[in-house]
Amino acid sequence: MSMRDRFAKHQDEVWRKLSEELGGVFKDEEGWRHDEVEIREGDWTVRLSFTAHAGRRSEAIYTCFRAPYVNPEKFRFELYREELAHSIGKLLGMQDVQIGDPTVDKMFMIKATDEEKLKKLLADEELRKLLATERDLHVVVRDAGQGFAAGFPEGVDELVVEVPGKVDDGERLKRLYRLFALLLHGIGRFSSAYRSDSVALPKG
Repeated sequence: MSMRDRFAKHQDEVWRKLSEELGGVFKDEEGWRHDEVEIREGDWTVRLSFTAHAGRRSEAIYTCFRAPYVNPEKFRFELYREELAHSIGKLLGMQDVQIGDPTVDKMFMIKATDEEKLKKLLADEELRKLLATERDLHVVVRDAGQGFAAGFPEGVDELVVEVPGKVDDGERLKRLYRLFALLLHGIGRFSSAYRSDSVALPKG
């Protein structure tokens, strides 16, 4: 068995276990790039998959959590390391934000359409601690015309959390999922599109 085959088998096992623990479904497609975990999280469907971005010299693989959601207020934000800006692209029309947490503010470039709303979203202590564990993290709300969100109906955006590389560490994946779920539920609490009882208790 080749090294690539061993990785694919191990990754399948880790992702399958994660899906079982979170009550999701593991879709074992042909080739590791097409594998996917689908998890129901309150009113939302979260997908874990691999994605690719054009790098300076070659294609860069990312491990990606994403979920579409209704965003009538058009509240959008992005967190990224300045060193990664060349490969991820940046949203336009947003202002630079300092959230008041020295660790997070130092680690990330932070932009948002609504500074005060983002500060409230990131005020959660557990969320800040999780952000501080992932220095290569990229978090973005993509509108309906971008990336995986292309083709969504008007008013539907997509929350994306991604890290470089092919993550096959089960504990790290669970931390990333928890971070994603906290963000998603926090966004839901700010949105007029969701019931308050659907955003209270994230998994993970």
